[in-house]
Amino acid sequence: MTCAKDDRSCLKYNDDGDCELCDKGFMLMSSGECEIAEDNCIERSAQGKQCTACKSEYFLNKFFQCQKKDVNCDEYNNGVCVTCARKFFLYQEICFPYSPGCVSYNGKDCVTCKTSYTLRNGECINLKKPSLKL
Repeated sequence: MTCAKDDRSCLKYNDDGDCELCDKGFMLMSSGECEIAEDNCIERSAQGKQCTACKSEYFLNKFFQCQKKDVNCDEYNNGVCVTCARKFFLYQEICFPYSPGCVSYNGKDCVTCKTSYTLRNGECINLKKPSLKL
């Protein structure tokens, strides 16, 4: 999901149209959107302008803002997810769930399925179970 380019709470966008830097009083979410921030900063620089430490469910991003952690990310490095939780894989710094029956991926889309599955729109559909995703 991306920020609307006219979102006044976003000060800087990346090439994909996701917000990278939120205005004061807003926090950057892992979805690339700015939301009104509660003060999740627990420690500030000597001048009091930059956050240096965040509450446990947040991490300090490269702009010194507290950003909510993605529950599917196990490890962050410099504000970027580098390791996903079990049953998730990392693609462009975002954790995506593995698709049941998928053998290999190209980006976030499945490209090869197990023999009892069929590939449809980047997902593996179990041929043995009826599915509502037709």
